[in-house]
Amino acid sequence: DEIEQQIQKIITRAEELNLQEDKEHGDSRGDELPKELRQKERLKSKIQQVLEHIKEEEKINFTDVDAHIIKDKTGFNYSYNCQAGTTLEGIIVSAYVTTSASDKAQLLPLIEQTQQNTNQRIINALADSGYSSYEVYEKLEEQNIIAYIPDQEAHLQAERKADLFDRSNFTYDEPNDQYICPQGKQLHFERTHHDKKHNQKSRIYTTADCLACSLKSQCTKGDKRQIHRELRESLRDKVRQRLDTPQGKALYRKRMHSIEPVWGNLKENKKIRRFNLRGKEKVNAEFLLHCLSHNITKIYKHKTAA
Repeated sequence: DEIEQQIQKIITRAEELNLQEDKEHGDSRGDELPKELRQKERLKSKIQQVLEHIKEEEKINFTDVDAHIIKDKTGFNYSYNCQAGTTLEGIIVSAYVTTSASDKAQLLPLIEQTQQNTNQRIINALADSGYSSYEVYEKLEEQNIIAYIPDQEAHLQAERKADLFDRSNFTYDEPNDQYICPQGKQLHFERTHHDKKHNQKSRIYTTADCLACSLKSQCTKGDKRQIHRELRESLRDKVRQRLDTPQGKALYRKRMHSIEPVWGNLKENKKIRRFNLRGKEKVNAEFLLHCLSHNITKIYKHKTAA
């Protein structure tokens, strides 16, 4: 097949170069290919692994084939996404590395690992907005875990409220399953919509009153205004309301004194900004050692201060 042909060409070319270099430099160069690469079968195997990886992912880091491109403060780099869960006192109780650039799918595994490691049920889950999604809210609700996780649009609500016809100014009337627009008109349920890409199902609300409204041009460019309501939107609204209470704000502030200092300690105090090992399994083990070191130091300081 195509890959087999590429491998054969590379092996043939490698042999030609070896013969040419032997003629020119003899046996005393010192920078020849390692012995393992001179053996055809091993060379073929290594090349085939790399080509297969390239075929699957298009781009590859030859130093660490497990690492993926992830955006950080310096730009896009081949790296790992470190995850950790802590107690409110800052003791790490769950940790692992992933090659996923997004945090959205990481909260539930962290919670599961935390419960396994501590043999205790999680009651409250605190995380930043990067971990929020309708799926997360839904799963936490099913597990009776109280979520204190702001959605990624929560901080924009005040700004959006300034726009009279922003969706946030359309009030949902739950008992009657309808929306009330800023002009007092009712938007009724019309149809459902399934966004397969984001795995979201919505109910669409609209009204015929738009046609006679003098402010229609400010509200919509279409024939009539439409409001999409995700089926799990009530769960997000519940979290927003919870975080907006004095108790919710006080509890969420504690997150800044639990998980955030952990990253500050590892990155700034211990200067851990890159891993020495390669491969996901080894990198994960190295990260766990750093977490263990953090916990030992944390516990020691607590004991000596008591």
